Amino acid sequence: MRISHRQFIWQQQSLNWRWIIRYYKLFNTPPIDALSQKSIGLTIDHIYLIGMSYLGMFLTSPFAMRQIKVEIPGLTEGHIDRFLRFTSLDLAELRDRLRAEHALDEGFAYRYSSLREFPLIGISQGGLS
Repeated sequence: MRISHRQFIWQQQSLNWRWIIRYYKLFNTPPIDALSQKSIGLTIDHIYLIGMSYLGMFLTSPFAMRQIKVEIPGLTEGHIDRFLRFTSLDLAELRDRLRAEHALDEGFAYRYSSLREFPLIGISQGGLS
């Protein structure tokens, strides 16, 4: 028996501060922070600060410029570039991945989606990215 109500987490509750704090507390441990620094070059604090910055921008507009002005102490443009390499793909590459993953069969609702791995999509608008 499939348990879709547990697997479709995006349908359970809307985004709120409780989820953000909960996941920060879960992932903000020395072993996970060390692994994050080793694999992507960012601390958990960097990931959350940059993620919350983009969330704030997306709450008012459906797009954001790739080169944002960094005004958070301790963050640099290099941190943001590493974050974007970790969380985004350009439109063409993401389109190819999604086409390869797509299938309309009994497992449709249970399939992996690259949009879960790369929630930010890099596009160019009028020569700007």
